Amino acid sequence: MSLFGIDFGTTNTSAFDALTGRAFGDGFGSPLPSIVAIDRASDTPLIGRDAWEHRFELRERGDYEVIRSIKTLLDSPETWIGHKGRVWTVVDVAAALISELKHQVAKSGQVDVTQATFSVPVDLSPTARKTLRLAAERAGIAVTTFVKESTAAIISEWHNVKSSQYVAVFDWGGGTLDVSVVQLRAAKITEMATKGLALAGNLIDEEIARFVHGRVMARRGESKELSQLHPLTLNDLLVRCENAKCALSDSDEARFSLFNYDGRDETVELTRSQLAPLLQPFVARALDALHNGLRDAHMPLESLDQIIITGGCSKLWLFRDSLANHPQLAQLAHWAAQPEWAVARGAAILQRNPGNFELSESIAIELSDGSFLDLFKYGDHAGTARSAITVALVEDARTANILLHRRSRPEDRYGLLLPVPVTVMGFNLEDIHLDLELTSDLTLGITARSGRLNGHHTVKKETQELRFAYSLHENGGQ
Repeated sequence: MSLFGIDFGTTNTSAFDALTGRAFGDGFGSPLPSIVAIDRASDTPLIGRDAWEHRFELRERGDYEVIRSIKTLLDSPETWIGHKGRVWTVVDVAAALISELKHQVAKSGQVDVTQATFSVPVDLSPTARKTLRLAAERAGIAVTTFVKESTAAIISEWHNVKSSQYVAVFDWGGGTLDVSVVQLRAAKITEMATKGLALAGNLIDEEIARFVHGRVMARRGESKELSQLHPLTLNDLLVRCENAKCALSDSDEARFSLFNYDGRDETVELTRSQLAPLLQPFVARALDALHNGLRDAHMPLESLDQIIITGGCSKLWLFRDSLANHPQLAQLAHWAAQPEWAVARGAAILQRNPGNFELSESIAIELSDGSFLDLFKYGDHAGTARSAITVALVEDARTANILLHRRSRPEDRYGLLLPVPVTVMGFNLEDIHLDLELTSDLTLGITARSGRLNGHHTVKKETQELRFAYSLHENGGQ
């Protein structure tokens, strides 16, 4: 028996078993890099750490297709050509990555992973969720449910936050920065606001690499752009800069060697004081994202009980120093244990003690007189809640503009969620049929059609821009 959660990340992918308390990644104690390189001569995928450390060399050689982050392509139709013209789809590549993670678990002596809860970012599209579910199934893993990454982080730290009412989750990983503000009440986690930025560890590594390259060129009295380096040299530089960044989390300085760096060996010494001006803009933007999330939630900092800080990039010493120098933030900050594994751990706990996802807002249709009719209400369950309604056209038009709105509280105004244009014949009181569903993928699916036209004119829409509450099973966070 196993109870797995999987964090399918932009930069890294990891798994956690709630039964044994073990984390799994690249086999060397770190999460598995979410990179796949396909050998065009054999169709053999090179996955994870080896592919990451040689990514530029492999791309330059020309005999590999290098996909640095398949997660960012889950909703795209992109394909890659392998051996003898084999076409690799996004599902194929994602399945290869998940299969490698599954293999790492098997190598450790664990039982086969056959089902798991997968974490997803708030803004992952409906198409991307379906692609991820299909890729997991192809790798032999059934997706029990999806969970928002912020919710997973809260569940992972439930024993520390369950007495709080308002909590912010600050998840700074290798590919994205995500901020969520949630309310906790009676074992229910309710989303109030979310923010996401493409501002994370990989960009910081590249900035440090530019800094080091500039120093080497200045010392030599040469001028050469970073992009002009041999791919193998550039790859080595980025790997060593990433390692130095991690070392500076625990030390004031880091030293490394660059062998045959554009023709000559170099020794590089980096200190915190040297890199602080370089990295300060990243930290400032990260803290701005936190404050913007609180603003969107109409939540003053003074009302917040805790800030759960997770993600590998949260280890950056300058970020920790900036929080320490802000008395209010320092008092609220709670550092997740093993931040690079926290989301996978939360997903695994949910796999062990599944609860229910409930809508934390109302969804309504706007009528011709400007009033609103609720189709879904606060507390409706994802995966089971459905609504069907027939409305009538009251104007001479060839398109009926169905407008779906949302509001979090009865005292709030409705805000536009999704427009659904439907082709019609244009008759007065022409009937239009709507079928809506809160899906198990945590999306809203809409099917709309005119009663006067055939099925070729049916409109289907789906959106992930919903706010859910998660009701924990009793003792679910234990």
